[in-house]
Amino acid sequence: TVLKLNDSSSDVVEQSISTIQTRINLFGLREAAIRSIRDGDNAFIEIVMAGGDIEEITKLIQSQGQFEARIPILLELRNGTDKLTFDTEHVFTYDGTDVRVNGQIIEVGGEILLDDVPVIIVDAKQSQINITTITFSSDDIDFVYFDPQRSGVQQQENGYNWFFQVRLTQEGADRFAKVTKNLDVLFGSGSSGLSSPLELYLDNELVDSLSISSDLKGQSIREPSVTGFGATIEEAETSQKRLQSILRSGALPTEVEVVQTESISPKLGEAFLQNMMVAIIAAIVAVSIVIAVRYRKIKVVIPILITAFSEVIILLGMSVLIGWTLDLASIAAIIAILGTGMDAQIIMIDQAMKGRKEEYGMKERVKRAFFMIFASGGTVIAAMIPLLGIGLGVLRGFAITTIFGVLVGIIITRPAFGEMIKKIL
Repeated sequence: TVLKLNDSSSDVVEQSISTIQTRINLFGLREAAIRSIRDGDNAFIEIVMAGGDIEEITKLIQSQGQFEARIPILLELRNGTDKLTFDTEHVFTYDGTDVRVNGQIIEVGGEILLDDVPVIIVDAKQSQINITTITFSSDDIDFVYFDPQRSGVQQQENGYNWFFQVRLTQEGADRFAKVTKNLDVLFGSGSSGLSSPLELYLDNELVDSLSISSDLKGQSIREPSVTGFGATIEEAETSQKRLQSILRSGALPTEVEVVQTESISPKLGEAFLQNMMVAIIAAIVAVSIVIAVRYRKIKVVIPILITAFSEVIILLGMSVLIGWTLDLASIAAIIAILGTGMDAQIIMIDQAMKGRKEEYGMKERVKRAFFMIFASGGTVIAAMIPLLGIGLGVLRGFAITTIFGVLVGIIITRPAFGEMIKKIL
């Protein structure tokens, strides 16, 4: 996917890449490679990733991410006047021509800030003024919860409702209190609510409309719930995760436009898998030839080959188990692991053969070799942790595969090879 940015400044491009990367990671897509492209005065962002639905991904990365929670209020004019009280009292008047707020003319569709509460004049009639207040927005959201206690999907008669909580800044919570204290309490069958709903908008599109319980009137709420609906559980979970990802990552600093989208056929993935196996086998054969020349003993070479192939099979099996998509970086990590693994096996063989001339038993000689192998593996894992924590895309895939490979070697294949060496030598 290629996006065009309306603003091509370097800071905006970098912030846009960071925001999109965060959204993709939170949404659960893997191995996303993102880079900026410049063509004269135009700036583009190219995104390459494995898996995902094109339509849903487009919605995720193209969304501006401007989230607003609004409460509409209908002002009933008496003698052309009505009042709202936030921190102070504000007078709304309409003479059939102009809407005035505290004596100031505000055009229909215009916005005015009253005691830190944005107020939009929607329309006006002879006896009514329809306004919308923005109680909190993306800038007021401190944190988005993903845990099962505060985020989930619930089945209803005609579909599935999804929900998650957000933590607001104190300013956003106070704004909610200022607005709701002006609403009336309506009593229904067994319950009561306020006269206006809380409407949730994303990029000026209505996401959901929530009734407000009467006990929340004038209350400063720090952790409100965001909800929505899906006809199927897959639709509900996707909508929930998309909005969570957008709110957590924040709004894009500029508008973006999708100018190109392409998908690669799975047949190319089959060819990639075949080439990957050829590369791995070639690496094993090449190293085996060197080892055969070094030791000139088939009984030493065969266990090394068996161990190397076992490591590859275990790593591929683990990638399927955890749902990790293998890319070029992962294949490079596997080949590097094969090299370091054979290096560890050479250390074990040399220690075992060297011990023949020293007063050490086979068990002690293998134990000395394992000490060096564990120390080497620990340094490799320590070197990969920074890439795992701060790396994105290719770097992160390389780090994860390398760490898994080292752990497989230390826990499984090296001890097995050690037992084989004890029998052989």
